[in-house]
Amino acid sequence: MFLLRGNVHRFNNPGIRPATLVFIYTPGGAEAMFVEGGDEPQPGVQVQPWGPERIDVRMLGLLSEHDTVLPPSPGRP
Repeated sequence: MFLLRGNVHRFNNPGIRPATLVFIYTPGGAEAMFVEGGDEPQPGVQVQPWGPERIDVRMLGLLSEHDTVLPPSPGRP
């Protein structure tokens, strides 16, 4: 899928099996937000989904720093 800059989007997996996502950023650089803000990977352990509590001031700063935004949400800092 190709999304133009500024389009709001999301992912939903209605299936019973875990999904695999491949992100490609052009131009590159935005992937650094995941490296800086994500969890340390654990070999053989599936990544757990993030709840809204993970979107804090620090993460919003990283999103902004890497030219990424989230749509408005009530109760988010």
